[in-house]
Amino acid sequence: MQLKASIYAEEPWKLSSLPGDEAIFILSMISEDDIRRTTVESYLLDGLARERTLLPSGSPWDREGSSFVRRSREHLRLIGEVVQDDAWEIYVCAGCRPLEDKPRQLWACVDMTVQFSRVFAKFDEEYQREAQHAFQ
Repeated sequence: MQLKASIYAEEPWKLSSLPGDEAIFILSMISEDDIRRTTVESYLLDGLARERTLLPSGSPWDREGSSFVRRSREHLRLIGEVVQDDAWEIYVCAGCRPLEDKPRQLWACVDMTVQFSRVFAKFDEEYQREAQHAFQ
């Protein structure tokens, strides 16, 4: 899976051709923080831009009403729950001792949760700014 994740890290536009849950799972498998963050941002901005093109001209975009935002957050939440459950099971099986090998995918899901919020908020601010300029 690591090889597949690295392919998408090099060509993030390919993620958009995948189902959302698969794309977000692959993103969570990219262990290098900077590469993952760049790839996540590219994937999210591409999805937001595609959704925006589907809106009628002049209509408002609402972050909370966005189907792409809702689906992306839900996929990340579900993947994060599974990863957290797996990490907990490994911890319990290790006798509740600190793990030598930290669960990288768990950290990736936490990091992506923060990044999702930032990217969506920034996109929303830019969209609102553009809308204000359009009506002036």
